[in-house]
Amino acid sequence: MARKTRLGNFSKIKPTQPQGPQEVGLTSLTVVSQQGRGRSIEREFPFDRFVRTPLIMNSLPALRREVLRRKTPNSLKQLKGFLRDFADYVSYYEGLAERKVITVADVDISFCHAAVDYFELKPGRVARLRGTRALLTALGVDKKLLPIVPWEDSPTAPRKLLEPEVVKKATGMAKNDVRVIFRRLKEADTLSKIGHDPRRENGGRLRDWQKPECRYWIMENVFKFEARRFDQLRFELGYNSELRGLEKKPGAEYVDIDGCLKRHEGWLGHQRWRFPFAGDLAPFLVLLLLRASVNAAALSTIRTNKKWYVPCPIKLGANRHEDFVYILCDKVRGRRKPNKRPKVVRFISEATHWDHPFRLLKFIEAWTLPLRKEIIRRIAELNSRPSLTLQQSDELATLIEVKNDLFIFKTEQQISSFARDINSGKIGRALTATLKRYGLPTNIRYLRDVGLAHTQRSGTSLLILRIIAQHSNLSTSRLYARREQLIARQEKMTTACFDSSVELIRAKKFSKKNLRESLTRQGFNQVQVENLVSADNVTRFGNGCADPLNPPKHFAFGTEKGQPCRLQDCIDGCPNARWFRQSLPFLIEELGKLEHELAQAALESYLTSTLEVRIKRLKTLIARWPKDAYDKALNTLARKAAA
Repeated sequence: MARKTRLGNFSKIKPTQPQGPQEVGLTSLTVVSQQGRGRSIEREFPFDRFVRTPLIMNSLPALRREVLRRKTPNSLKQLKGFLRDFADYVSYYEGLAERKVITVADVDISFCHAAVDYFELKPGRVARLRGTRALLTALGVDKKLLPIVPWEDSPTAPRKLLEPEVVKKATGMAKNDVRVIFRRLKEADTLSKIGHDPRRENGGRLRDWQKPECRYWIMENVFKFEARRFDQLRFELGYNSELRGLEKKPGAEYVDIDGCLKRHEGWLGHQRWRFPFAGDLAPFLVLLLLRASVNAAALSTIRTNKKWYVPCPIKLGANRHEDFVYILCDKVRGRRKPNKRPKVVRFISEATHWDHPFRLLKFIEAWTLPLRKEIIRRIAELNSRPSLTLQQSDELATLIEVKNDLFIFKTEQQISSFARDINSGKIGRALTATLKRYGLPTNIRYLRDVGLAHTQRSGTSLLILRIIAQHSNLSTSRLYARREQLIARQEKMTTACFDSSVELIRAKKFSKKNLRESLTRQGFNQVQVENLVSADNVTRFGNGCADPLNPPKHFAFGTEKGQPCRLQDCIDGCPNARWFRQSLPFLIEELGKLEHELAQAALESYLTSTLEVRIKRLKTLIARWPKDAYDKALNTLARKAAA
């Protein structure tokens, strides 16, 4: 009778298909696409659906040369739709014109322009007619014959944003899961220092196998933390007794799909102390997707054999001193020229805090280093063999493919990577389960906009910088249709703060008693009212502050608990801010400084739009003062400058 496996209940991993040349059938083409620099993936594109359309089948060489090169899975899916439309249109036209269209020579102006009538009443007519134009261009049809798209694009409907509370909850849960990994690695370092050989023949005592530090000693000094298969360790290397000693013994901590903290038992559980598994990487990927504001495909292209970050010479706010970097990725989706190498897209990240992209990526780079060394060892081992089995050839192809990927992880049978999952059109069960547990949508493309929603909590300046940093065409309607909601939400908060100051600015009967009554009606308590009217609590924008030692969370960036607000970015809509009559000279002075900075700002600094937003807000607020008060403030400033 076969023994029950000691590996636990793990699903079998299907062997990787080799990435060598594939057979091209009579009704299919092999498409070579590129997922980032240096990663070529081959996929079969079937043409069975179009065998009854001679125009398509007779044009396969042109389609392969002009259309199918370097297509991603989503692009191939879209192309299939365009080809179906084109085949249906050819059939429609042949019935309409009572003639066959077999080769490109049969395509004339009548064939091209009848497509306008064919697609006019169909949903998505603009995209479908443009797809037909693209196919006709690829077939070599004269551009003068191509149909003109007579309709306008429908406006892009903005996606519904997740509420900040949902994002905050998901971020908190992801941080807690990441802390489990930090704790695990610290635990492994401790066990490495205090363990000893538990084997009886080497002086081990009776209950040494029950001690985690002794089992860790076996993993480190006997197995040498090599990512070998269980059967190889047991039968080829003769470590049967050592594997028995690890059986059902608790290893590294991990968070299961229900969010419970458990210990992974057995040989794999002890490997987990050193090597990341897919479920371990999931919270890191969620935090990165929430904060990076790039899509998952671009994020997966980060590789350790090339520079993936550069310094970013940006300073946000007068009192902010943190460093920033640009994270560099390859553009995977939406490439205008698929025949050329992908462009680099970048996003900005703070380099100071552990839970922001740069520090997370640096940690992952160091964390995956032992597994990466194991990949190199295994590749050298396989290459040294005179011949390989089919299984070993598949393993070698997979290891060569993933060896430089940043997001690599261990599975029961092999080593894989997040980029490899993305290439196959999947994101893996571990990441899907983690997104569900965090209450986030499992469509990871949606998380890009969620990332911008998080950025808004760090202030409008950083939000605008992130939008600008990764897009060269700022007039793209698709880009701003989704982000307008974020900016509108911030502007609503700012306007509410300004409006609350109007009655304080325009009050005809001004006295401290009236001022205190107005502030009390606006919801401030007695201590906050005294803070607002105190001359000691005037900020750089001339406003009073209701609670200078306890700024709101969205405005408290970099402020230590119990210390005065460091940013003083009150103009961005801080609810603790109120402006009074005497605030006007401060605002006019600050407006002059920002306008001067705007005139001197270099285009490469990417600060211009941030300055423009604040200049606009200052002008909006200054306009709330009566004209005579504004003229009086100008005279005061002029006398001050002359003195």
